Amino acid sequence: PVFKAFVKNLRDIAKNECGIEPIIVLQLTHSGRQSIVPMIAYRHPIYEEKRPVTDDNIVTDEYLKTLPEKYAHSALLAIEAGFDGVDVKSCHGYLFQELLSAFVRGGKYGGRFENRARLYLDCVSAVKEVIGDKILLGTRLSVSDMVQKPYGFGTTEKNELDFNEPDRLIEMLVNNGVNTYMVRTDDEAISVSTMLEIDRIRKSDILFTITTSKSCKVVRDYNRDFPFIDYIIAYNGNYVLDVENNKCLLDTKLREEDIELIKETYPNNNKMFY
Repeated sequence: PVFKAFVKNLRDIAKNECGIEPIIVLQLTHSGRQSIVPMIAYRHPIYEEKRPVTDDNIVTDEYLKTLPEKYAHSALLAIEAGFDGVDVKSCHGYLFQELLSAFVRGGKYGGRFENRARLYLDCVSAVKEVIGDKILLGTRLSVSDMVQKPYGFGTTEKNELDFNEPDRLIEMLVNNGVNTYMVRTDDEAISVSTMLEIDRIRKSDILFTITTSKSCKVVRDYNRDFPFIDYIIAYNGNYVLDVENNKCLLDTKLREEDIELIKETYPNNNKMFY
């Protein structure tokens, strides 16, 4: 009842105050290492510089096998609550994303690519099986951790971008019924090469959203040559653009302190504020 009321309230506000009918998507995630009690895929020296853990925090294969059923159950609850879609999240070093770089882990969920992607794809498949075509199935994916292999996904041992595995993964996600994508990388990695990799497996019924700390103009310039982006979300959700219809869906004026923080965080970028 609480989530049903929440969704209804969101729809009412969007319609009455913004004049839009929103698509409301529930994010399904496992925080993994970021949980109150860290649950990790393997020992990661870079992460552990800031948050120490022990081997006791490593999740077992037996535990990981239980998650697809839990994700499927959560998706059914999302339908019941009135959401328009669910988003299976793999980014920011959370459990699924960390497993993608679990080169040093043994067992069914580590080592070779098929093992490292197993849980992510199993949960996507389990969700798709229960939702069918009733609601959207999306994913939020970091195509590169920007950390050198073997501690990062989508990179080489020299910490150069390597989209071979992300490309294979996106193709698998497409084949598993994912039709909405939010692709994330480091601020400097939203590039023509990133977009070419996605464009290669692009299908007409798939939505791509780019989220970025760059200005909307920069991403639109890329999109002029590679026109497959459907939506651009800039500046932490303060600006949302429907690219195909060239229509601004949300334009929240940033506070002065927000602008100063962005300038301070990205001193070398020429920002445009909407």
